[in-house]
Formats: sequence, C-alpha cells, structure tokens
Amino acid sequence: MVEQGLDLNSLHNVPQSFISVPKKRPRWPFFLFLLILLAAAGFEIYWYYAPSNQSAGVSQSPPAPAATPSAYVPPTTVSPTDDTAGWSLYENSAAGFSLKYPPGVTLGGGEPNPFPVAITFSHDDPVVQIGLGQDKPGWSLTFSQLLPNDSNLSPADFADRNNLLAAGSTAATLGNQSAIYWKSPTYPESYYLVSRGNKLQFIKEKIVSRYQDIHQGTINLILGTLKFGSLADANLGLTWTRQKFRQFWNLEIPENWKVDTTNLNLGSVSAEGPYAGLNFKAVFSYPLNSDQLPPSLDYWVAGDIGGLGSSQRSNITTAPLTVSGTAAKEVFNFPLSQGVFDRLYIWSRNGLNPSLAELQQVSGESDPSTLRTLFVRLVAGIR
Repeated sequence: MVEQGLDLNSLHNVPQSFISVPKKRPRWPFFLFLLILLAAAGFEIYWYYAPSNQSAGVSQSPPAPAATPSAYVPPTTVSPTDDTAGWSLYENSAAGFSLKYPPGVTLGGGEPNPFPVAITFSHDDPVVQIGLGQDKPGWSLTFSQLLPNDSNLSPADFADRNNLLAAGSTAATLGNQSAIYWKSPTYPESYYLVSRGNKLQFIKEKIVSRYQDIHQGTINLILGTLKFGSLADANLGLTWTRQKFRQFWNLEIPENWKVDTTNLNLGSVSAEGPYAGLNFKAVFSYPLNSDQLPPSLDYWVAGDIGGLGSSQRSNITTAPLTVSGTAAKEVFNFPLSQGVFDRLYIWSRNGLNPSLAELQQVSGESDPSTLRTLFVRLVAGIR
C-alpha cells in the first residue's frame, strides 16, 4: 500500500464549523469577580467592628436612614373681622343713642327737613367731573331731634298723619327698636321713623343715586352699630346692671331694684323698683308649656287681645321687633283692672319655649308714657 501524504491545500474545502480553533480567553471577568469579592469582605468586616455592633459581636444590617422631619406649621386660626375697627364712637345722652362712624366723616348740623336736626354725619368724596357739571359722590346720615308722640302712635300712623309717606313703607327694626322704612320717589333719599317710647325719631340717609352701590354698605355698617338707651337715664342718675338667671334670662335691670327669683325653677323672675318718681314691676316668664304652644307668634298675640272688649282693643298698639335674633311683638296699653301694662311676646328665644315680658306701674298716678319709655329700655336689655 502506498502511503499518501496530507494535502494541506485541500483544507480550505472543509466547513469552518467543523474546525476547532483554540481561542484566547479574556482575563477581565476574573478581575471583576475578585474585585466584587474583596468589596463584600470589606463591607462585612466594617459592620462587624463598627462601634454600635462591637458589644453584640455579630454582624447587623445597616439601619434605614431616618426620615428628615418636616418643619412645624402651626394651625391657621381665622379671627372674625370687625369691619368697624378703628371707627369713632358718638354718644348723644339727650337723644339717648350712640353709634360708631368711620374716619373721614364730618359731624355737624343740617337743614331741618322735615324735622329739627340733632346730628348729621356726612362724607363728601372729592369732586368728580361728569359731563358739563360736577357731582359729589358722597353720602349723609341725619338724625332728627326727638319728636313728641303723646298719643303713642305707631311709626306708620305717625308718618301717615304727618303726610310723610309719599310711597309705600315696610316694617323694620333699627337698634333693637321697631321702625318703618321707605324711599323717596323723587330724591335720592331713604327714611326711617323709629319708635322711642313716647317719642319718635326720624332718620334720613342720602346717597347720590349713581353711587348707591358704593356707599350703601358703609351706611348699613353705621346703622348696625346704632344703640338706643333710655331717654331719662341721664337725668335720673340710674345705673343699670346686667344679671343672668340660669339659661332662662339675661337682663339689664336698674341696680337699685329688688329682684325676686322664687319661681326661677319655672323660668320666671321679677324685679321691682322706682323709676322717674314712680314704682314699677317687671315680670319675665315662660307662660306656655310644650303641650299648649300656639301655632305662631301672631296667633298667640291675637288670641290674648281678642278676649278684650272693643273699647279696650282700640287703645292697644302693637309693634313688631327682633329680640336676641328672634321674632317678637310689643303690645302697649294692655288693660288691667287699674291702669295698663305693656307686654313683650317673644317667640322661641334661644331655642326655649315662647316667653313673655311684662311691665306695670304699681304706685302713683297712671303714667303710660313713662311706662312705655321704661319698657322700651328693659326690652333693649334682653339677651
């Protein structure tokens, strides 16, 4: 047999996949593995010998980083705003009223239209050029002197007799006193006629029509601070003190009056003492229980008046008002066997049953005018 030699030139015809050609291995995976191993060992040694772990002698996982506390934000407290803060106080002891007025207001007299003036509050804004003329976009609020009302007419009857009502009027409450309100059909003026016991008071507000929206809010704030007091307190030297009788009554009473709380468990308290040289007795009570409540305030008042004779009813006058945020009605000249007394019907005050306040003269010659003046003052002090 003839031995043939290997033909090297024929190798190029063999597929490359069948040829095992040794490749040179890269060394970087080895060094990467070694680096990771050394890092892990160093980390383990560090935590084993850390100061916080030396006493335990064991390896512990590192604690989670503490969360950074957020800054303390105090709760927001919203204080009620006083829109009249910084205003001045005006007091008129002769006319028995006080109010607050804003900076920039001028105090002075005024034209007696239609009654003599006690005080006028006015505010004239800078003159504004409008078209070919000039206009002062200001306002004024005028209080008349006290008007005699010996017949004890209601504000509506008084206005009607004196031809004041050129337009319809509406019932109103001003400074806790009953009043009527109406607008002039001709001039930029509105009017109040307020009951002041045996007196009346006329209040006129004036705003140039085109500035009504700007200034009406200010006038309403001023009238909201209006407080009426007794017309006789200044001359009589009376001191009034506020007294609270459990949850039933919160009253202002002359300091020298004697108070009787014998029936306070029933919600009744009375007080008696002198006023203007006469003696009076006031009784504050809850005459109705939950089993006999009338359906409405008007029904209650009409029921009491309806039981009187026609001549007795003709002398009675009534006036609506608000007491402690509750509807009420004053009834003047309610007849007694001797003399008269005044009543205040209060509908469900402070969530309690309807209540009643009465004042009667207990000595001296009957004086309905003084009775009514004192009664109005007592009513103004009920809270």
